[in-house]
Amino acid sequence: MAALIKQGSYIMTRTDEQLLQTDGASDDTTALRDQAFETLSNPRRREALRYLRRQGTDEPVLLRDLAEQIAAWENDIPLVEVTYKQRKRVYTSLYQSHLPRLHKYGFVEYDADRGTIELTALAENLDIYLEIVPDGHLRWSDAYLGTSVIYGLLAVALYLISIPFVTSWYVLVSSVIVFAGISLVHSHQTRQNTLYER
Repeated sequence: MAALIKQGSYIMTRTDEQLLQTDGASDDTTALRDQAFETLSNPRRREALRYLRRQGTDEPVLLRDLAEQIAAWENDIPLVEVTYKQRKRVYTSLYQSHLPRLHKYGFVEYDADRGTIELTALAENLDIYLEIVPDGHLRWSDAYLGTSVIYGLLAVALYLISIPFVTSWYVLVSSVIVFAGISLVHSHQTRQNTLYER
């Protein structure tokens, strides 16, 4: 069954199969992943999502306000210094391209006639794709794996030979402390290194 979505002066058609459902089939998961990567590959769409997340979900955001904020971020200037030309350039691309695409994928509710945008619950699924790893940094999965290997080898060594002043209790306590420390640093850096943050 098809769903018709009015987008300004044109109408988009979405079939029920194209409306993402993330509660099961691998095809849907693959489709969501592909759509997430396509969505997040564009800086202006990332900025739009970032702004919408910061505004919350209580009320729709006006397209004019969204365009003005993105123009300020792109030009690295305060909001009050954004010119008409800068805002118009962002407004046009959001109106004609980016917001219809985000709406098509179900990440936002976009009313082109009213010029309002709202995040949907589906947008939360983008979070798992947002962690970035800066150049020259160790991936967190490698940090956890390396720490596990070290403590595993230490446990085997304690089992095979006696190490003075080291008991299995010390190994257990130190491993908990180390993993807690790594997790705290990981959590802090993940918040700093998401594509929604500047």
